[in-house]
Amino acid sequence: MEYVIISLGGSVVNPGKLDNNLIKNFGNILINLNKKHKIRFGVVVGGGKLFRNLLPEIKKYTKNKTSLDWVGIYCTRVNAQCVASYFVEKTNKTHETIGQDYKESAKLLDKYSFVFQGGDIPGYTSDMDTIELAIAKNKAKVINISNVDGVYDKDPNKYKSAKKIPKMTHKELSALILKTSKTYKAGQNLVFDQKATKLAQKHNIELHFISAKNLQDIEKIIQCKAHKGTMVKD
Repeated sequence: MEYVIISLGGSVVNPGKLDNNLIKNFGNILINLNKKHKIRFGVVVGGGKLFRNLLPEIKKYTKNKTSLDWVGIYCTRVNAQCVASYFVEKTNKTHETIGQDYKESAKLLDKYSFVFQGGDIPGYTSDMDTIELAIAKNKAKVINISNVDGVYDKDPNKYKSAKKIPKMTHKELSALILKTSKTYKAGQNLVFDQKATKLAQKHNIELHFISAKNLQDIEKIIQCKAHKGTMVKD
């Protein structure tokens, strides 16, 4: 059985309000790919703007890192269940409720074609859960879907001169991320989490970064074809 693990950005799912069109498009594409290629998908959803909009207000009365992390975790779970609900309506190959951690999600993928989860442990991002789930499912490919169409040498939202990197090694990705931020912070907005990047490097997990506007790239990645985003592979 072949698996693909997807890290779906929370700000893609909920950029201020739930993006129903995105969820429907994403759902229809994955359901069709499952029928066509017999691939099972584990989808880990981030907290995104839902959490980042809450964070400044919460920080007015607490700086407790664990408390802040738990708010973030529940935001990821809300987003994950919202996406899962569309799949539940469309196919009985979906587990109705989200996995509580990557171990449960890994077991559910033995039975279901579509399994969703959010975060689970304070101090860990949904990116870490994505890599842990990929390792548990035969070192599956990971597809990171966000509002950015790949990995850039610097923040493309801040610098017009930023250049997209079509292909890079895990070591190069790690160096780029650590140059931006060496330590984890609740609500951080990086291309990928620091710890998750290191773990992916250790286990040689193939990573792909694509835009939510280019969901057709998912099939290209499955077929090992070139796509518009960035591939990370040693």
